Amino acid sequence: YFFLLPTLFILIFFCSCVNTEKNKDVKPSLDADVMKQILVERHMLLAQITSFQYPDSLSNSIVDSLFNTVCLKNGSSLDEFNQSWVYYNSKDINQLIKIYDLVIEDLKVLELKDQ
Repeated sequence: YFFLLPTLFILIFFCSCVNTEKNKDVKPSLDADVMKQILVERHMLLAQITSFQYPDSLSNSIVDSLFNTVCLKNGSSLDEFNQSWVYYNSKDINQLIKIYDLVIEDLKVLELKDQ
């Protein structure tokens, strides 16, 4: 899980550069709690995929399908997640940072459970 932390911060940094003019009217369809839960599960899934013996054998469509399943499990769609992601990146980056603080806490708890 240690490789996830730097990845999360790099991801937040690059995503904070989203063009805010283009996304001016975008509103989040998912609240912070749902975003947090989806992000925790997505990062767990990414960790599993990257530790897979043959990660190159997974096509983008399979990975997208897995991400969509995570969203559906949490009562949303991939489109709703993406729309909310754009909103938090362009309009409310401070809230996204707070969400990721909670994501990191949850991932740490999960890591301790695995030990």
